[in-house]
Amino acid sequence: MDTLSEVLSPFKCTDQVLGTSKLNGNWAFVIEDILPGYCHVITEGTCWFEGENKQLVQLCAGDSILAVKGGEIRLTSVPGIPFSSWGKMWEGRRLPKFRKGNSIESPIKINFKQAGYSFGVNEATPSTSILTMAFCIHSESQTLIDALPARIVISASELNMRPWVEGILALLDERERHVDKEGFHAESGRLIEAYLLRLIRFHAATSDFSVLGLVQRVGDSRITNVLFAMNRNLAIDWSLDSLSSIAGMSRSAFAQKFCSMVGQTPFEYLTMLRMQLACHLLSKETIKMVEVAAKSGFQSERTFRDAFRRHHGMSPLEYRRSVILAHATAEVSHYS
Repeated sequence: MDTLSEVLSPFKCTDQVLGTSKLNGNWAFVIEDILPGYCHVITEGTCWFEGENKQLVQLCAGDSILAVKGGEIRLTSVPGIPFSSWGKMWEGRRLPKFRKGNSIESPIKINFKQAGYSFGVNEATPSTSILTMAFCIHSESQTLIDALPARIVISASELNMRPWVEGILALLDERERHVDKEGFHAESGRLIEAYLLRLIRFHAATSDFSVLGLVQRVGDSRITNVLFAMNRNLAIDWSLDSLSSIAGMSRSAFAQKFCSMVGQTPFEYLTMLRMQLACHLLSKETIKMVEVAAKSGFQSERTFRDAFRRHHGMSPLEYRRSVILAHATAEVSHYS
């Protein structure tokens, strides 16, 4: 498997929701309170994105803006209009809030028009249509997410995402017409994952972003080799000797170089990876606790339990119960 595929293969959405917005007339919104990540795709018309230092970037049909860590973005139909809160508009329409562990099964649809706007009268003022994907990313991909910039803007001229967009819009149309309603949530989740992976992959290939996220800062093949060895073999009882041997460095030189490049000691980084894997395994009820401990690289269940509690503030069993409860609640919500 190539290096970039190694990094992207664990990428998975745990919760997601799709929505479409048609914004008519002149408008300007501060879009916030969407956690933890989202992607806006312009499907019709144009608008402006206000970036850092209030720099304006025009977005056209087919352009995407990805915010994998959530946060605030500012979009406006034309520059110079005072911004309004997207969240307040959302609450005013009594739309459900998207949160981790709380997927919204039904797509959201918004048709907004400025005060005084009249269809057929104000046609000189164009409308803008936006496809929105809000999502939570599995903790296994946290290293990748941490390494990505807060905002990624990719234009249609750089990357043609039309086939992906058309597929998602077709699925939304089927859902609205109550065609093949069953299985919509699963299929939409896979389409969102495919769309996001395509954007991230393009960004990785065309920017100074280096695979594994951390490697951008590392830029040293000796440390990179160690990072990938750790990721592939978390169950190994790693030691400073074995890690420095992979790097071809002395123990002291390796430890110092790793910490300066990665921002963590080798064993702090290793623990983070093991905890991410443990959370993934704990979400599967059929895997025994002793097996979770072994696969996560811990020599005993007790050692694993103590480390997990220090890292997450709860025991592995408490974490498993919380995940099972969240899944059960989601199922009840789906069928009620």
